[in-house]
Amino acid sequence: MFGILGVFSLFTGAIAGDASQAATALGARGTGSTLGGLGFLLVVIGIGDFAAVYGLWNLEWWGWLLGVALVALSLLVNVAQLAGTGGGIVLISIVLHLAIAGYLYRKRELFDVDAYLPAAMQ
Repeated sequence: MFGILGVFSLFTGAIAGDASQAATALGARGTGSTLGGLGFLLVVIGIGDFAAVYGLWNLEWWGWLLGVALVALSLLVNVAQLAGTGGGIVLISIVLHLAIAGYLYRKRELFDVDAYLPAAMQ
């Protein structure tokens, strides 16, 4: 699932980057830099998703931690997108990320997370 979301984030980030250039060229003040920043953030999330896929596939504790962090970051970006533009695809993304978060939480014993994280983070 992270691989699919990673491809989606990379694709969306590239589109946002192109849209930022178009908005700047058309004279929309502030819109170009906002879209460019969002596009960069989505590309970073997409690359992180691929790293999380590797860690999760190999049942590494850092893969679990990276996956949880990326889900949290993606949810924040989705909420910002929902507040800005709305749209059904954002709601679908929120539901998918919540499902992934629930799955990762239920399966954390497979990754031996408790041995690596301080008690306050468990």
